[in-house]
Amino acid sequence: MTVGTRGMTALYAKPSGPAARGLLPYGAMASLALASIALTYPNGTRAVDAIDLSIADGQFLAILGPSGCGKSSLLRLVAGLESPTSGTIAMDGRDVTRLEPKDRDVAMVFQGLALYPHMTVAENMGLGLTARRVPTAEVARSVGEAAETLGLTRYLAKRPRELSGGERQLAMIARALAQGARALVLDEPTASLDFGNQVRVLREIRRLAAQGYAIVFSTHDPGQAFLAASRVLLLAQGGARRQGTPAEVITADNLRDVYGVEVRVAALEGVRVCMPVL
Repeated sequence: MTVGTRGMTALYAKPSGPAARGLLPYGAMASLALASIALTYPNGTRAVDAIDLSIADGQFLAILGPSGCGKSSLLRLVAGLESPTSGTIAMDGRDVTRLEPKDRDVAMVFQGLALYPHMTVAENMGLGLTARRVPTAEVARSVGEAAETLGLTRYLAKRPRELSGGERQLAMIARALAQGARALVLDEPTASLDFGNQVRVLREIRRLAAQGYAIVFSTHDPGQAFLAASRVLLLAQGGARRQGTPAEVITADNLRDVYGVEVRVAALEGVRVCMPVL
């Protein structure tokens, strides 16, 4: 059976009753805590070195640092794609350190725009639920709620090629929401986007944090971390160099220490701007 754009949009419309099962209700909060978490690979490489951090009450944490500093390794630990050598990971006070990714209510969105091109946005968003044999009506409710949350309802019948880069990235985040994730781990979600789409995606991620989702995203861009995040973890060689508010962490001295270049941090129309000294 072929379903037109209007029919598909109606099929996945936001339900009028209670929120779809799996999505975080407004006012509910998700928390994430790491205690002395460390990861050493079999070849002896220390990828993550005894890091402590916590995210609660709708906080938006940016993990900032240069390439190879351990950002992706730390995200994979949180998502359950790597097992720590030592330390613990807790979600809403529950120890999830040894749980499989599917059992810890955390979803990781990778850097690439990995949507299946032959599927509609709605089919991409509901793929994980369909694979778990969730009833069709429940899949429709979850997809519709996630799409409504990120302003994607009108794109549900479209193919990924019909979306902008920012819209595709939001569709990937919406897919994670539809699966029931309470914490989102985003690996450089704006790295391949132009400036306008970067702003849109970061704005929507901040809005999710305000709704109570625990958000962790990695970036090598101090400007993005300063403008978007509520807290920043500055990494270098697998270890935490600084942790705190953006104003506390993103300073000329700290950036020089981690990136090895002279940086001038200046105020431009009331906004802090990081500019390299050439």
